[in-house]
Amino acid sequence: MKKVFLKKDEIDQDRHLVWNSFINFISTSSFEELDNVQRVAHLCFWYDSEVQNGGHLQYFENQGTQKIKETLDSLSQLKAFHQQKLLNSAYKQYNSKIRATIRTVQQFVNAALEGEYEKLDNKYFEYTPTVIDLLDVYLKENLDRFIKVVE
Repeated sequence: MKKVFLKKDEIDQDRHLVWNSFINFISTSSFEELDNVQRVAHLCFWYDSEVQNGGHLQYFENQGTQKIKETLDSLSQLKAFHQQKLLNSAYKQYNSKIRATIRTVQQFVNAALEGEYEKLDNKYFEYTPTVIDLLDVYLKENLDRFIKVVE
């Protein structure tokens, strides 16, 4: 199982080291190289990151829909039930029509300006706890699956 190795004295000197290492690990590792516990964090992180940066349209354009079921299940495991319901609604909306492939930034901007996901995106930012809050809890509950502390 892939993990991050951190020295105890480095953790003691930098209170953000564990969190930053966790985020780096789940954001740079491929889905295939992670175990099931790690995949939950990976999928939830990418969903949150994409929506935070460009809404559900950006999520679908960058992440696709191939792992939508796994992402919905992961949000449930994270106890991000509001976000899970929202993603499910956004996916149904996305999947309800044939979509032209977005190839340029301008095409993305034009699609985003149509505001198809605006209500869902706005609702996403209203929910608490946030996915990041829940990832923090998940990390604490599963620290040994992500971080190996060495002397």
